[in-house]
Amino acid sequence: MRSNAAEVLGSAFSQVPDKQQAWNDLHRLINDENIFVRISATLALESAFSQMPDKQQALNNLLRLINDKDHEVRSSAAYALGSAFSHFSDKRQAWNDLLKLTNDQNSYVRSSSNHSLGRVSIFMASQAETEENYKKELEEAIKFFEIATKEVSYNNPAKFCLLFYRSFYTIISKRQEAKEEVNKYLEEAKAAIEDSEGKKQLFEAVQYLAEALKEVQNMGDLDLSEMKDELSFYSKYCDYAAELMSRTDEKAPFATEVLRKAANSSTYILK
Repeated sequence: MRSNAAEVLGSAFSQVPDKQQAWNDLHRLINDENIFVRISATLALESAFSQMPDKQQALNNLLRLINDKDHEVRSSAAYALGSAFSHFSDKRQAWNDLLKLTNDQNSYVRSSSNHSLGRVSIFMASQAETEENYKKELEEAIKFFEIATKEVSYNNPAKFCLLFYRSFYTIISKRQEAKEEVNKYLEEAKAAIEDSEGKKQLFEAVQYLAEALKEVQNMGDLDLSEMKDELSFYSKYCDYAAELMSRTDEKAPFATEVLRKAANSSTYILK
């Protein structure tokens, strides 16, 4: 019951008129003695973070949750830390905390932390001031996504990010194989979701991402500002597709609807 309450708070937080009361309730659930309640509350914190009235306290909760005794909670908190990274005033500390989690004894925690480090590197690339740093951060992101995928092979959302950003990097680098990259991405991405739940929604997400790659490919030479804008915008596709991969059949249609809205939005997720 309390676990369901946490899920509802996360999904409906933006619609709640009294956000302070909702935050107080969520804060209480984060400290619940039941592991499943803490997991649900952590995921709710991640999904509603931008709406939190006290972001510093929310960040402090995340930093505490990454040291939780249960690996499921640590894994969820590691993923949430990647989503909340841009809100940290001390980004170096958050980065170091994620790096520390890559040595966790549990493979799911290691995978989540590497996945988050990849997402953070994408954020850093979107903020880069030189093309050299932009590509360096993008390369780092791909490395982290690759490690995350190796840590947990089955139904791992990091695989979506790895395939997309690897193709994106190949295209903007104008490598010889860039012409075949979109078709290659489609084949690999579809193979990656073959055993996943909610295949129909996932295939639709893959198609959106393939179209995104085609758009980048057709734009020709991009300057740094344009590359940063493209990366910021299309990262939302990848994040929602990754979310789809980790959801069940019942929840996948909702995530797909969010993806559709993202496709028609001009709001950059990392800005």
